Amino acid sequence: MGEASGDIIRDVGYVEVSETGYEDALLALAKAVANATANLVLKAKAVANTAEEQALQNKVISSATQCALATSQLVGCTKVYPQLLYGLNN
Repeated sequence: MGEASGDIIRDVGYVEVSETGYEDALLALAKAVANATANLVLKAKAVANTAEEQALQNKVISSATQCALATSQLVGCTKVYPQLLYGLNN
């Protein structure tokens, strides 16, 4: 499955692993998203603290937590994906 995905990506031309700085740029963008998410989580906590109902507080905090988890996965993928493609190219 991984080889087939790599072949499709190479054939379509969306990713050129050999491009200089590609991995660094991708990781930098993911880190920028992570920083923005961290700010969002802090603001969500502040908003949750102003809510009068516990259920609403929990919903705001839960939503922020889900966003943070998705961002964590994004950062992890940006570290692994280029290496996976590089491995498929060799």
